Amino acid sequence: MRNNQLTVIVLVIIFAVIGAYFVLWALRQAPSPAALLANLQGRAPGNAQQVAAAPPQVQNTDNLPQPSKDAIQVALAARAINAGELITREKLMNPDGRPAIAFVEPKDLAMLGKKEEIVAPELLIGRVARDNIAVGQAITERSLRPVGTRPGVASAIPAGMRGLTLDANRVQGAHMISRGDRIDIVATVPLKEESTSSGGGSATVIAAPTSETTELVPTKFTGVRLVLNDGLVVSPVRPRVIPGAPGPRGEITPGRTVEEFTIAGKPEEIAKLTEALGNGSNLIVSPRSGIPGETDEQRKQSIPERTGDATVGEKAESPKTHTIETLVGERRSNFVVPARTEKK
Repeated sequence: MRNNQLTVIVLVIIFAVIGAYFVLWALRQAPSPAALLANLQGRAPGNAQQVAAAPPQVQNTDNLPQPSKDAIQVALAARAINAGELITREKLMNPDGRPAIAFVEPKDLAMLGKKEEIVAPELLIGRVARDNIAVGQAITERSLRPVGTRPGVASAIPAGMRGLTLDANRVQGAHMISRGDRIDIVATVPLKEESTSSGGGSATVIAAPTSETTELVPTKFTGVRLVLNDGLVVSPVRPRVIPGAPGPRGEITPGRTVEEFTIAGKPEEIAKLTEALGNGSNLIVSPRSGIPGETDEQRKQSIPERTGDATVGEKAESPKTHTIETLVGERRSNFVVPARTEKK
């Protein structure tokens, strides 16, 4: 009995020693608290003194400079706002749900404009942007249309003027203009054939000799007509997709892309421009000067209209002509050609 008790005691001591050995081995394999802290802070493990001396990686907002009591709140664009677009609450809110606001000290206000041009953030909702506003840009009265302006293309048409959207491929030079440019548009109009008298008879002016030969060549008479004077480019050339339409058998015809731009002009000039489009005239854009300082007199100057080689309203000198009579079969024709001038 005594031997059995001794055997049990010895076994307990042996198992206790083995257990203590495994506990010590496990503690040596576990990372130290300093290494755990360094791992959480994204640094390589080091000794405890190095970890404790490292600054925390959390920004302390209490150390940021606080605005003074005289600072003015200025709303910023949290999202890009296009010209003519309506400003909504979403355009003024950051992704975290906070309003995009900057505090501007009175001494720095000159960078944004006058104090009366600053609009309170709560009064911006429902206003229309005058120009494109980038993300983070301050929104002031300079970048807004007047209160009550409707959004869209109509917001850029000045009061008293009318807008017209044109096919850019029908107007020469349309791809070179930008939004806000002032332009004229002229139309080249083919003139009607006119009869002239020579020696008591009349004939149609349809040919003229060249300087090198007496061969008769066709002569094209073209007039220039001003159809838009000091117009405004509301929207530059932009592509627009025209969707396809269902066919007779239910199939969808392919769509097409057109390039268009919008201008604004006086009502009577919009009518003249529409008329020129209808009669197939060749339209040409003539940009006005974009240099500041143009006087009212210079601005009112317009491109003179011309009919052939003579300015409209001026009395043109009738050129000297010769009549040539031709006979082809039983058909008799008369040609009137300019007379040659002798060199002195």
